[in-house]
Amino acid sequence: MKNLDKILQYILIGISVFFTTLCVVLFFTFILNRQFFSLSYTLDIELATNFGIFFQGLVGTTAGISGSLLVICVFLLQRKQVKISQLENIYFKMIDYHHDNVKSMSTDNYKLWMNDKKEKAQVFVSFKLQLFECIDMVKELNNFIEIKLNNYEIIDVAYMVFYYGIDERWNELTKNYL
Repeated sequence: MKNLDKILQYILIGISVFFTTLCVVLFFTFILNRQFFSLSYTLDIELATNFGIFFQGLVGTTAGISGSLLVICVFLLQRKQVKISQLENIYFKMIDYHHDNVKSMSTDNYKLWMNDKKEKAQVFVSFKLQLFECIDMVKELNNFIEIKLNNYEIIDVAYMVFYYGIDERWNELTKNYL
């Protein structure tokens, strides 16, 4: 689709340049033609009228075609720019939502004996520490029960415990997974 739009733009610009060049050549061809203009400073009204009608029909039409093709090219370029602008707006809106979410986040310390509250970006540090402790616990459990989980499975189980928490509702899911 991108290449087709680019090819179409190049074709339209090429045709437009052709018609513009034709328009300029015709203009100077008729201006420099001795039949229509002479240095005698006499004006033949009928000849001037016929020249004006012919010139308007030929040069005006080629200039109109050239202008129309350029307008089409501009519309194609604007459509592309609008799509880019929409994507940028969505991207920056998502970043704003993320910043708003981070600003509103808070958590109590997961260690009950520590009585401090984490807010905003500090929450992610707390989450990271919790995840590392979950990984260490799953490693110890893996060695103790000899489940023989590889490193990827240990991380997967640790993340599952971190994400869902430890609750009786998840026991069956955890057993099935293991």
